[in-house]
Amino acid sequence: MPAGPVRAATARTGPTPASPLPDHRRRFALPHHPAAVSRCRTTVAASLSPHRPPRSLCACPSGQHALVPIDLPSLALGILKRSVDERVPGAEARVLHANLEFTDWITARTEFTAEDYEYYSLSSYFMGCGDWVFSSALYDDPQWREAEFTAGMKSRLRGSRLRMSVELHRLVPEFVAQIAQRIADEAPDVVGFTSTFQQNTAALAAARQLKRLAPQTTIVMGGANCDAEQGAALHRCFPFVDYVIRGEGEDVFPRLLNALKDGQDPSGLPGLCHRTPDGGSTANPMATAPLPPAAILPPDYSGYFERLASSVPQLVEPKLVIEGARGCWWGEKHHCTFCGLNGSFMQFRSKSPDTFFDEIMELARRHRVLDMYLVDNILDMGYLTTVLPRIIDSGYDLRLHIEIKANMRRSQLSRLGRSRTDLRPAGHREPQRPGAEPDGQGRQRLSERADAAGRRGDRPLGLLELPARIPR
Repeated sequence: MPAGPVRAATARTGPTPASPLPDHRRRFALPHHPAAVSRCRTTVAASLSPHRPPRSLCACPSGQHALVPIDLPSLALGILKRSVDERVPGAEARVLHANLEFTDWITARTEFTAEDYEYYSLSSYFMGCGDWVFSSALYDDPQWREAEFTAGMKSRLRGSRLRMSVELHRLVPEFVAQIAQRIADEAPDVVGFTSTFQQNTAALAAARQLKRLAPQTTIVMGGANCDAEQGAALHRCFPFVDYVIRGEGEDVFPRLLNALKDGQDPSGLPGLCHRTPDGGSTANPMATAPLPPAAILPPDYSGYFERLASSVPQLVEPKLVIEGARGCWWGEKHHCTFCGLNGSFMQFRSKSPDTFFDEIMELARRHRVLDMYLVDNILDMGYLTTVLPRIIDSGYDLRLHIEIKANMRRSQLSRLGRSRTDLRPAGHREPQRPGAEPDGQGRQRLSERADAAGRRGDRPLGLLELPARIPR
């Protein structure tokens, strides 16, 4: 079990599996701190020099998917860590959970609460408050465009929120400087930053400061914010970023590290943005096809739970993030107009039932955590008859969060209920997803249209919110 005190949290009763999971119904709360926002989750890196022992730092971007809540490990970083450890001989990837570092740092200096964390990481997405807070660190000015921000937001933010935003804007350069110095002290050869939603500014700020401290360190960026044209523009505008990976990083990132380690030219890798001899930016064409399901690696969450346990003491229920599929089988047929997900690849592909089930069981046994968050944009309907019955029969009291479409049959919903599944509409992780209708009435209209379509037997236009539990 992770270091630090552990206390059992409320859980349902059920059969006890013959497994090494702990007692007390095997759902745990670890000491943790009120949520704080860190857009500065760094990513990656490995010391690739043949003249010294391989050392690497896997920098993690901040936050969560969109800004990962601190009760969830980062799936992206878990996959990148495994890809480096398994596919780059002599290198080791380590993850720096800078979101937890920021949590400890900011709560020691301000009255920062869980509500504040949620606001800056999620609720303020369409206003960009989370990114603006870190702009002072990126542009070396604690008062960068403060007057413009205040004038533009005074009618949209209550006074206390506006004052806190300005205060954070003035404070965060110190944190970014500390994180960059900590990374530089590790002397890695490569440091990567993965960015999604409001993580760009913090990641760029840390990358810029690190490049000043250690100009020999190779800086790489990737993530959803670097897909397609976004990645090319980022690389073009910020010359301290050496490479930008566009597309699925677990394929290209280890190939880039191997090329750098072996002294080869990596400029031919698909989707890679790289520098010309004069410092200009070149963007390679994106990959023409997504990774096949067998190439999607399971995450390695080593170190996350230990770091969470040593954070500011405040009980949370940690959850595991799992992935069974990528893309959207519905979007391949009829792309929903409100959906901005899936980036360059809509093509749906899912792991084999045996592979996915084994990953779920292994993560539960290893980390002794039973709450799991499935990040798939849409459920592989085949899992209803292949994976879920095995979960039910396993005796593990798992609780799964799954996003589904509204047109499921009662028998399918009953099977989900027996597997202790939380049913949520797409977009539950964030107040709104990019491309979604930005107002609550719009979302309600989608639900109403989906409901009506379900009554008529038509294919629904949107996703319908369902009860959190299906009665047995």
